[in-house]
Amino acid sequence: QARSALDAVQKTLASDTSTDSAGDLDLANLRAAALAAQAAGDATATELAPQLADVQARLAQLGTLTAGAREMPDVAAERAALQQSSSALDAQVKLARLLTVDAEQTVSQIATRRRQQFQNRLGERGASILGPRFWSEVSEDAPRDARQVLGLLQGASAVVVATPALALAGVLLAVSAIAALRIALRRWLFKLTATQVPASRLRRSLHAFTVVVLSVGTAAGAAAALSLPLLGALTSGAPPSAPLAALPPLVLGAVCFGAYVAGLGKALLAPSQPSWRLTAVPDHVAQGLRWFPLQLGLLIVGVWVTEGLASLLNTSLATTVALNCITALAIGAAMALAIVRAERLRREAEREPDHPTPVRPFWLVMLFGAAWLTLAASLLALLLGYVALGSFVIKQIVWTQVVLGSAYLLAVLVEDLVMALLVSPPDARASNGDGDGDTNSLRDMDGDDHKPHPYRIGEQAAVLLSGMGRLVISLLALMLLLAPFGEGPAELFRRTDKLQNGLNIGEVHILPGAVLQALLVLTLALAGVKVLQRWLQNNYLPTTRLDTGMQSSATTLLGYAGYVCAVSLAMSAVGIGLDRIAWVASALSVGIGFGLQAVVQNFVSGLILLAERPVKVGDWVSLGTVEGDIRRINMRATEIQLGDRSTVIVPNSEFITKTVRNVTHANPLGLVQIKLPMPLGTPANDVRTLLLAVLQDNPDILKTPAPNVQLDGIDHSMLVFNATGYVMSPRAAYGVRSALLFEALSRLASAGIDLSAPTQVFTLSGSAGAGLSEADPAGATPGVASANPMPPTQAGTA
Repeated sequence: QARSALDAVQKTLASDTSTDSAGDLDLANLRAAALAAQAAGDATATELAPQLADVQARLAQLGTLTAGAREMPDVAAERAALQQSSSALDAQVKLARLLTVDAEQTVSQIATRRRQQFQNRLGERGASILGPRFWSEVSEDAPRDARQVLGLLQGASAVVVATPALALAGVLLAVSAIAALRIALRRWLFKLTATQVPASRLRRSLHAFTVVVLSVGTAAGAAAALSLPLLGALTSGAPPSAPLAALPPLVLGAVCFGAYVAGLGKALLAPSQPSWRLTAVPDHVAQGLRWFPLQLGLLIVGVWVTEGLASLLNTSLATTVALNCITALAIGAAMALAIVRAERLRREAEREPDHPTPVRPFWLVMLFGAAWLTLAASLLALLLGYVALGSFVIKQIVWTQVVLGSAYLLAVLVEDLVMALLVSPPDARASNGDGDGDTNSLRDMDGDDHKPHPYRIGEQAAVLLSGMGRLVISLLALMLLLAPFGEGPAELFRRTDKLQNGLNIGEVHILPGAVLQALLVLTLALAGVKVLQRWLQNNYLPTTRLDTGMQSSATTLLGYAGYVCAVSLAMSAVGIGLDRIAWVASALSVGIGFGLQAVVQNFVSGLILLAERPVKVGDWVSLGTVEGDIRRINMRATEIQLGDRSTVIVPNSEFITKTVRNVTHANPLGLVQIKLPMPLGTPANDVRTLLLAVLQDNPDILKTPAPNVQLDGIDHSMLVFNATGYVMSPRAAYGVRSALLFEALSRLASAGIDLSAPTQVFTLSGSAGAGLSEADPAGATPGVASANPMPPTQAGTA
């Protein structure tokens, strides 16, 4: 039966040469039949394979019959029966597999035929709608088409007339009840969202989702209520005509989709509720475009119903082309008007000093420019007579807008739901300032990356789940965007099979289609690596206990691995396997031997730095005469920022082959040391108590390790007191030491303790390095202080 059905499909395919929409519909039916035959072949082969294996196993148990040997009659009969069954089953399995291969080839042939028909229709040019020839062709077929439409209307009116008045009143009452219920549900859901949903962006995304659901539900309920009398009359009376029977589901589907588009546009624009708007659309633009979603939804309903009726009534080609052209022009004109109005409102707002409009990013400007050019080209194609091309492009623009808007709403809703379920404490998140408690970052606001947080596991799971949800939604959106071009994404990639010619380089066969595919794979892979790096750096890694340097190292290593995988995938796509690039490695080794030693050395050194992490981003290092903070570790060199905010680029090999002083590597604490000279007659215990109180009262001095004051010795008839304390970072040592000095001098003066010396005083000197403190723009040295004699007229720090 499957073979007979497939033979019929192949015979019809060989005799059918139509290129219109009806031919495409026939091809779709033939493809469905071929796929059914293929499924039958697969099922038959799968079902018979175990039986064949069982028969062959039983034959193997009987052993091999040698020449001239005789066996028992019952064994011989069993062997003959088993051999006959094995032959029959083997033949059936082979036929089933052959049927599967034949059906797959037929499906591929049908797909090629459909693509050819699609390309032929797009390239056809008819009479322009602006010329008399177009309308003369329509007027010639108008009487016949008008009779068909009139017959459909008479049949529908007869059904309505036959419906009891009570039933019609019930329908009107049901529609009114649905409208009132929608208003009540909208108010109730708005109140529920505002009061019961946690203060986060989930309020806005959930509210937008309910707007879409209410729009579709109301439209579907009203359309179903209006079609109930018609459905009842059709089922109870005589069998209706095919167009009349297909009219209710056609109208219901069109109304639901149009309501979805209108609701989606209203939910994203939110013209009457700016504070609940998800998108970054200015208020004046949203107010100016509040009419566009409803108008676009109504136009979509009109286009759907019109094209459906033309197909049901089998109208003439001229009438069908005219309807497609008019509906496409209407949709294109509405979108063009919306774009023009939005641009005009934006420019008017930019000229108002009281309402500044933020500068749009470059990619958004390019996107609007491409959309405007595409729309203008499609409208021009419609006016010139390329109706199929123009209407297809306009419909794809509408479809793209709907898919992208739906994907954005679902992605935001999924992320907000996951965050609300797994990151429940509102005080663990920071408000973004818009009043609804949006999460700007999952990082602790106190900046302490080492402090454990009880909700970090939930935050990590939330970020991972939201990322997976966005990935799934993006893939579904991509499939929906590619689906109108064929039966699915697989149909699009099968077009590369037509590129038979190529270029042979040694044992490598390079096809033009493979090169384009490799470029596409490389671009998508590199973009995916960048997106993954940004997501890890901004979303996931901040939720972990890794410090900033380790986060940067992990992101950089992932980027290196991703780039290698992207290049490998691109080479595999072009047909160059990893086993075929030995000659490339040989050629590169020659270049490395002559001129790339330093580059490779620095690259390998960078990998060692990222793996062993002797220095990391944020460390305070000293390398020869260079001393500063590490800001970035790149593939070849490391960026070090000095105290004067300048940047020094140091090759990575310098960190491997030379001695490097890392101030913050093992211990991030900073030592504040003050040495004060006192006259020999100064009460030592009183000074020690006073200095210890100064250290203990300073909030920046750590309690552990505890501060201490010691008598360093007697130098030049003076007592030298050494006061030490620890701060959180060496960079804070300079500022804290200055504050301690001011406070110590004030308290010593209040206590009547004299610091003057007859010949010399001792001053402070730092030994931790120059120009590294965030609070020392002049380049003064933070860190450990020591005592140096200076003349009485010189005071300060060295």
